[in-house]
Amino acid sequence: MSRARPTLLLAAVLFALGGGTARALPGDPPVTPLSPAPEATVPTAAAGIPVSYACPLYRTQDFGDGNPRLAGETDYAVLMSASPALDAEGRLANPVARVTGSSTPQDPNTCRALLGSTAVPAPQLTPGTWYWQVSRLCAGCAPPFETGPVQRFRLVTEARPALALPARRYAGFPVIATVQAGAGVPAGTVVDVERRAAGRWVRAGRGTVAAGRARVTTTLPRGSVRARLTVGGQVLTSAERTVAVRSASAPRTAVRAGRWSGGGVTGLRVVGREIRDLRVAVSLLCPTPGLVSAFTTQAATALVPRARIAPDGSFVAVASRSGTATRISGRLVGGTLRDGIAELSQGVCSGTARFTARRR
Repeated sequence: MSRARPTLLLAAVLFALGGGTARALPGDPPVTPLSPAPEATVPTAAAGIPVSYACPLYRTQDFGDGNPRLAGETDYAVLMSASPALDAEGRLANPVARVTGSSTPQDPNTCRALLGSTAVPAPQLTPGTWYWQVSRLCAGCAPPFETGPVQRFRLVTEARPALALPARRYAGFPVIATVQAGAGVPAGTVVDVERRAAGRWVRAGRGTVAAGRARVTTTLPRGSVRARLTVGGQVLTSAERTVAVRSASAPRTAVRAGRWSGGGVTGLRVVGREIRDLRVAVSLLCPTPGLVSAFTTQAATALVPRARIAPDGSFVAVASRSGTATRISGRLVGGTLRDGIAELSQGVCSGTARFTARRR
């Protein structure tokens, strides 16, 4: 029998009996993480979280004949997980990222890597408590991996949301607040616009991040306002703003009553200071995972039955029913509609259309 066979058989027996964390072969340096330090606070990073660890040459197999098999930096791996739980081989059981680092000629025994993945949301952009561990292959070990200690770090984002409001705001009339979420905030993150009332913050509108920002419908009284969002376990708030609102009885921009029409507009009437039966054609984009094309399009109509016209001619109209959410905004001046934007979502499909219209 060859010398390899009893060694491998012994390894299999030890694995069956033991489990637990694998140790280095006697005389070899242990698996050693270097940075970040245990319990470190680390900023999110789109490219990945910088980590370093010792990666010297080591024996992956040794039969005692003076010719051990050696392994090096390509046989090391770094794992990242939201849980410290280990599998039967002593490695993090549910890794969301797995990378291999590299050394430099100036420091051949230290490897560096950027820890992260292309998952959505990306773990390296998600604040919270994370765990990392270094392991390396070891054919002569049982299990066939040598593992280092599991270390914990706290990931925080340095992003700060910024809140912007329209220049004109009227008491009792909705407006669209724009919140720039900040670098690294994942799409779909919920954003609240809050106002100060009776010594506490209360929600005045809610939206979600898309393409780095959220457009939130809100009706604000005079006073303090801010934007608030949560990424992972971290709460982010914008700078507080003190807002003023104009009286609803302020001088009114003239708006012509009657029927209006325009490109993409299939219905629009103005009665007094109210818009009625506003309809705008919108092309929706629908994700189709698993098909040849990742998206398909479908024609739809954004519809709001009524919308009040503010003194300056602006309007924001929202409607929601049976899984469909609609928001249409713009400004009427005399017989012209300017800056029209129709937003529509139906289930997983969504779309936006810009439009103009004129009094017939």
